[in-house]
Formats: sequence, C-alpha cells, structure tokens
Amino acid sequence: MSYSVQNIRNVCLLGHSGSGKTALAESLLYMTGAIDRMGRSADGNTVCDYDPEETKRQISISTAVAPLEYKGCRINVLDTPGAFDFAGEVQGALRGVEAAAIVVDASAGVQVGTEKAWDACKKIGSPKFIILNKIDKENVDVAATIQQLQDKFGNAVVTLEDKDAMAEAIAEVDEELMDIYFNEGGFTDEQFSKGLTKGILQGDIVPVFKCSSLTGEGVKEVLQEIIEFVPNPTIEGYRAKDENQQPIIIKANPDDKPVLFIFKTLADSFLGKISLAKVVSGKVSAGMTLHNFRVEKDEKLGSVFFVRGKEKIDCKAAVAGDIVALGKLEFTKTGDTLSEKSNPTFINPVEFPQPTLFMAIETADKGADDKLSTGFARLTEEDPTLALVRNKETRQTLVGGQGE
Repeated sequence: MSYSVQNIRNVCLLGHSGSGKTALAESLLYMTGAIDRMGRSADGNTVCDYDPEETKRQISISTAVAPLEYKGCRINVLDTPGAFDFAGEVQGALRGVEAAAIVVDASAGVQVGTEKAWDACKKIGSPKFIILNKIDKENVDVAATIQQLQDKFGNAVVTLEDKDAMAEAIAEVDEELMDIYFNEGGFTDEQFSKGLTKGILQGDIVPVFKCSSLTGEGVKEVLQEIIEFVPNPTIEGYRAKDENQQPIIIKANPDDKPVLFIFKTLADSFLGKISLAKVVSGKVSAGMTLHNFRVEKDEKLGSVFFVRGKEKIDCKAAVAGDIVALGKLEFTKTGDTLSEKSNPTFINPVEFPQPTLFMAIETADKGADDKLSTGFARLTEEDPTLALVRNKETRQTLVGGQGE
C-alpha cells in the first residue's frame, strides 16, 4: 500500500529501562494486525528485541523499527533502549522522527530515564507526549502519577480528559488563541484541534495518554492520538546546509530531488550491514545512485526495503517522510547525507554523546591487535558513542563508552 506524505507518522519510544517501550511496540503491532500474536521480552520473542544479546539480557540494546498501518496511515514506531549505556541510540532515533513518546511506568512514576528522555527531546526541540503505561498494575494511582509529572515538568503536561487545563494550555499557545479564550470563553472544535496541534509542535503542550500494553487497554486510543497529534513530515523541514555551507530548510516534498539522511547503522547477524534512512525529500528506489559529499563518493542503492524488527519487507519506492533500510552501503555511515551530485546537501549531523567511561583492554594473543581494530570498527559503525584510544603513558588500549 502506498501513502501520501500527509499520512505518514514517525514516532520514537523513549523512557526509563523497564517502562514497557518494547511491550508497547508489540501491542501496537498486534492491535493493527501487523503480527498475529504478542511476544514478551521475558520469552525472547518480541519483534523489536531480536538480537541474541537482547533476548539473553531481556533489554533493548539497539533501535528497532516497527512500521504498522492504521486507518489509512503508515506509522513508523522506533523502539529505543532505556539503559543509559546506549544513550546514543536515542540521539539517532530522534533525528528520524517528528515526535517522541516518553513512556512512563504508571507504578514507578518519574524515573531518571524519564528525565533523560525529556532533556533529550528538549535539546533538539522535538515535540513530545507522554504515554502512561502499565495502568493495569495493582495499586496504581494514575492521578498521583500525573501530578508527579506536572510537578516535575510543569503545567505543559496535561491530559485530554481535563478540558479546563487543556483549554488554558491552548490559550497560552499564541495571542490569537488567548484573545479567543478570554473574549469568547472557549474554543470551537476546530480551534481546539488546531491549537492543540500547534502547542504540541511548539513544545508548549505535552499531552498524557494512558494505556496498558499487556491488556491492550487504551492502545487503540493511543494509535488514534498518534494519527491526530503527531506532526506529519510536511509540517517542519529538515535543517541542512547547501554547497556553500549556508543554512537551508528541506521540506518533505516527494516531487523534489531525493535526499536521504542516515540516522542509524545496523550490523548484526540477521540483517548484515543496513543503514536506516529518513527520506527527507523526493522518492527513493533500488538501483538509484546518490552521492555522499562527506567522502565525495557515489553510492549505488543496490537494495531498498523496509524492516520490521529483523523482517525485511519489499519496497518498490519510498516517498519523502518515510523510513527505509538500505543494504550494504560502501562508504556511508551514521549521520551522512545522500543526494544527487547536482544537489549538494548536508543535513546537520547527529550530536552523539562523548564517552564517559574508559576501560583498558588487551588481546589474549599479542599479535591480534589488527583484528581488534577491525572488529571495533564494525562496532563503532553501529554505536558511534564508542571510542578506541591508545594511552601513550600507560601503553594501554582503552575502550570508551557510555556508563554511570
């Protein structure tokens, strides 16, 4: 099924480890018929946690894509790890979407990972909303958890059910809405919807949705709210630079020249080397040749497809706004832009966090240093937050990454 740009929604799931992001993605897939049974992280059979290390540890360690269809819309859900060791995954995923859903365990409330997710969204100005998950658990006080969220993040956090608080939040979006609110005492349905959408886009309103990924309660409502309130790719453009390094904004127009932005590289035993790319503008299909101006090399797109976890899905062509997978690019890495040679374009790269923890490593075989470097180069393709350095004073090889 083909989709117009206006009917594409891209959203990533962020939040503290254990808040239920992967389970929510699984529930969304199940509710829309993308899968015929729900897996569980504890059983190692979810769509998004397919890597052997993920099934072994029962946590996400890499961003996974879970596309689904609902009411004529294509929704690309990006499931990101909550463990702080993989913070770089969040930075990359946020660059491939138009909004973020911060998943909160209703029984745990605001956690460190909740705050980190909020800060990551705020840093790049990403629209966001909160999904209060696990509302089915015993002794959950939803109202108290929402109050905790408001105490921590301010009055921008509102529920759709609290029409008075929502109306006041919408009135704060701009002066015109403020005048309407005070002069007419409220909004029409159209004014309410437009004001809410604008408020979310500006970050002035952060709606709270409630669901249980385990029982399915509220999940279809979350799907409807994603369609209604997540900005479609045409609303905001991508910040980039032209050949003279002058700032430009690229709009998601399928009739423009093709521009792709690589926001994630996968290198695993199931899929091989795959580049996850946002189609920023134009259309893309297998056999196209685009140029990487960072290395001044042409890249032929030998295979273009969609992925759902480890599953490859045929793709005849993808339009601006969609997320695709590109097989075995030779020169391109995470953060690179691909465009036509006649259209030099440089999307602003992902700002990955620097390593915070270093440990000395050595090979069992002293002659295997070259193998270590080669193997580590593959790892850094998938996780750019990793670093391998040589300490001249101690003559040790140090590996650096994220840690607390």
